[in-house]
Amino acid sequence: MRKEQKANYPESARGAAALLVRMVLEDGAYTNIALNQYLRGSRLSDLDRRLATELVYGTVKASGTLDWYLAQCVSRPLDKVAGDILAILRISTYQLLYMTRIPASAAVNEAVKLARSVSHEGSAKFVNGVLRGLLRKQEAGAFVLPDAEKKDADYLSLKYYHPRWLVKRWLGPWGRGGTERLLAFACFRMESLRNCGRASAVAAYTFGGTAAAFLYSGRKLHAGSAGAGTAARNARAGYVQRSRRQGNARGTAYAG
Repeated sequence: MRKEQKANYPESARGAAALLVRMVLEDGAYTNIALNQYLRGSRLSDLDRRLATELVYGTVKASGTLDWYLAQCVSRPLDKVAGDILAILRISTYQLLYMTRIPASAAVNEAVKLARSVSHEGSAKFVNGVLRGLLRKQEAGAFVLPDAEKKDADYLSLKYYHPRWLVKRWLGPWGRGGTERLLAFACFRMESLRNCGRASAVAAYTFGGTAAAFLYSGRKLHAGSAGAGTAARNARAGYVQRSRRQGNARGTAYAG
């Protein structure tokens, strides 16, 4: 776990998101608690609050998939990249891949500005080079997912940006077809709700009459049980069920 001192992030949607992503992924903070505490003391506009919320939940949930993309665009191991800069790369990669309503040029420019404000010009140029390289690779079709048949858990976790350990659990009771339908439904809900952690809890609760639902806490729930009902209510309320043991130690997305 990193022990770097965190930079003084500007009070902006992206500055807040980068700070909170570091707190969750590196320090083991709970996403919803850290975000709510930050927003209570912030002066962000409603629009910036919504953007920060979407960036934090989305980046944390898809962090393993984002790191898979970034590892192919950075010439050194990601754990050798300064924590502040890695957080900026992660939230910016999430924007470029999954928030297509934000123009790519705007996302890159904002990332460069943020890197310059928390570090120095060299870091800003590094961020610019990595993100523009990612866009070029994406346009050229250079990112190839693992074989869907031979490495189904790897393929599904990356394609649908869900934790690999969770995908492996779902593959057991539901098989490849059922798991992919569940993942697709969760990500469809994300497009509607703009909160994929919340969508996953709803999907797990509603998919199949008696199928076991594995939430991000790793608890086994059955549809119709009191626990499943609570999970669904919490999901609709916007909470994200995560545990330090399985959310952080195992990795929040592809790793695990």
